[in-house]
Amino acid sequence: MALVICLFWAIKANHWFPMGIWVIAEAAMILAYSENTKFVEEAMRDYHRQNRQKLSESIENKLLGLDLETRLRIKAICRIEQDVSDLAHSADNGEIQEAVSAILELIEQIVDKAFGLATKKRNLQRFIDSIDEKTLNQQITDLKNKVEKSEDDSICSLYEHSLRAKQQEAEDFLAIKRSVSQIDVEIENIECVLSGIKSRVVRLYASEGADWHKVGQEIEKQLEQIITGIETTENAVNELLKV
Repeated sequence: MALVICLFWAIKANHWFPMGIWVIAEAAMILAYSENTKFVEEAMRDYHRQNRQKLSESIENKLLGLDLETRLRIKAICRIEQDVSDLAHSADNGEIQEAVSAILELIEQIVDKAFGLATKKRNLQRFIDSIDEKTLNQQITDLKNKVEKSEDDSICSLYEHSLRAKQQEAEDFLAIKRSVSQIDVEIENIECVLSGIKSRVVRLYASEGADWHKVGQEIEKQLEQIITGIETTENAVNELLKV
């Protein structure tokens, strides 16, 4: 509009030719800049789409071997990360982008830790699946009876040795089961808390006049508490598995 006004006054002042050339050149530059900006924005969107596709494929590979419930929870956690990432990339306000990016950075740490827990659960679950708990308990009962009924000291000693081995196996089995249960609870907690945080971020993102500095710090504190909780669970699991 400003260019049109300038051209109008240039014509009235009989300076239309040089001014006209200037206006045309300026308009061409603005058009070129606009087209270039659109190109860059489209290129960035395309890059983000490709990056997201690669990330999705990577996630699917990491989920292989996990049980259905854990796989669904981890996928939900990853979707939250991707949704917050989309908000961070689409923000056109510097304050919002900075706040959401800081939140995203902590969520990425949580996702990595969640994958670590899920991988540990998968490895432990393989051992659990290989053991028939009912059969194991029956073997212990049978060995106890044999120890009690045995009249030969050497044979009784062998039964006692076998009994101790099976009792240790049962103790290890229960410790592993408790560890898996603790991991399950932690992964569920991660999904629930992150889902609530994402809803809050989306709500604030759509509102006007939000104090992103203050809110961002509050959300970061929540995320740091999740990380602390995960580390506590990791330590508890390691303690359970300690021989």
